[in-house]
Amino acid sequence: MSKLIYLATPYSHTDPEVRERRFRAVSRCAGWLLCHAEVFPYSPITLGHPILAEISHIPGTTFEWHFWADFDKAMILKCAEFWVYCQEGWRASVGLAAELRIVAEHGIPVHYVLDAPDGGYAIMDTPPAFGG
Repeated sequence: MSKLIYLATPYSHTDPEVRERRFRAVSRCAGWLLCHAEVFPYSPITLGHPILAEISHIPGTTFEWHFWADFDKAMILKCAEFWVYCQEGWRASVGLAAELRIVAEHGIPVHYVLDAPDGGYAIMDTPPAFGG
C-alpha cells in the first residue's frame, strides 16, 4: 500500500524565475515518484505556487516560509515520511530547515531524493555529501 509522503524542496527566492524553475522541478519529481516509487507525494510547492499566483494581490501574502508555516506543519504531521528533493539551494533553505526541525521533533523518517542521470530520481536514506 502506498504511503503519503511530504516532498520538501527550496522555493523562496527574490527572483521569480528561480521560484518558477523550482516549482516545475519539484512538480516533475512528484509526478515521477507517484508513477515509480509507490508513494503518494504531497508537494507543498506544487500546490502553493499556483495558489500564490491567484492570491498575491491580497496584502500579507508572500512566498516566504512564515506565510506557509502553519499550513506546512499541519500537512507534515499528516504524512508518514518526509522526503527532501535536493535541488539547488536545499541546504540553505530557511523553510526546509524549519520543516526538518518539525520532523525531528515528531520522529518522522526522512529520505533524500536526487536527480538521476537517466532522467529519473534516486532515493537515499542519508543526505548526499555533495551539492545543495
